[in-house]
Amino acid sequence: MADLLVVPTGVGSLLQAALQHYRHPNLKERPAVLAVEPAKAACVTASVAAGRPITVDTSEPTIMAGLNCGSVSTIAWPAIRDGLDAGVTVIDSQAIAAMHRLNELGISAGPCGGAALAGVREALDDAEHRASLAITADSVLVLISTDGSV
Repeated sequence: MADLLVVPTGVGSLLQAALQHYRHPNLKERPAVLAVEPAKAACVTASVAAGRPITVDTSEPTIMAGLNCGSVSTIAWPAIRDGLDAGVTVIDSQAIAAMHRLNELGISAGPCGGAALAGVREALDDAEHRASLAITADSVLVLISTDGSV
């Protein structure tokens, strides 16, 4: 069983699906769920901070085009609000470096797929995030990749 699930997040639909699955009342083991967004399009992060859906400006481009979303899904919002453990934002250079590292390991990933690795690195480099997610050296992490390299 995973201890942490890392989900690249745009409007939050995939995040909603993950949360609905892993927060099901009959599920005995529940991994922490970490949302990862581009810093230039962090509508979920802004919404969680505000306690309500927030629209953010996405006019500045990001290489994580599939995650470049300015508004959280109104359908996804309740699951995110009630079930998300943490969220982080990453910048393009972090996603690119993570994408290259995944490609070196033989994992076909584009920038959005690299965002998950970049996000988990960002979260685990912060002692407070790491502690709040209860991640240890023995933890099992699952990173979702939403695109492949071309």
